[in-house]
Amino acid sequence: MTIFVHSYNQKSLLDPLTKMTNHLFKTPKHLFSLLLFSIIFSCSPIKLDTTKNEESSSLKDPKDMIISIILNVYKSSSTKKDSLSLYEISIVDGLLKKDITPAPKRVSGKWMLSFLNAEHELIKNTILDDPLTIEHEYVIGNEDDLKFEHVEMQLEKATLTVRARYSPDMKAILIEKTDSLGNPGAAKLFKIRE
Repeated sequence: MTIFVHSYNQKSLLDPLTKMTNHLFKTPKHLFSLLLFSIIFSCSPIKLDTTKNEESSSLKDPKDMIISIILNVYKSSSTKKDSLSLYEISIVDGLLKKDITPAPKRVSGKWMLSFLNAEHELIKNTILDDPLTIEHEYVIGNEDDLKFEHVEMQLEKATLTVRARYSPDMKAILIEKTDSLGNPGAAKLFKIRE
């Protein structure tokens, strides 16, 4: 049986490495020019072309925009009407898969949100659940006889958020709460600023 043993001395292992790196650091002139080159490119300002962004923002397709409305709703203890305050109306880029469901008539105890044009003519509207009324569902009974129990809770304040597809002719939002007979009760008109 023959065993081959090959021994390496340390110098033979380092020779290729030193040959590869020696040409990088031959003279201080090379180091200085490398340093100067890196400083010049790191300090040069970056110029962005803003004309393309301005053109694209002014040519946005209104079909690809969303109007988002956030309202604060408060239960009034002194009057029977609820009060509304506008928190935010924003128009942003985006696409909703499904727009708001149109409402042909008022529903008692619900809120109606209507989008109006400059002449206060209806563009589209929808019915919203009362944000101050929350329904909870829980299970009661023992293992053999389980039943679902529905409980309705009244809140003192709530936040109402609505998102819809934006249209450039939307100029105002009308929010009305109908009473138990289906007649309009509390109503508030908000202007949309673009």
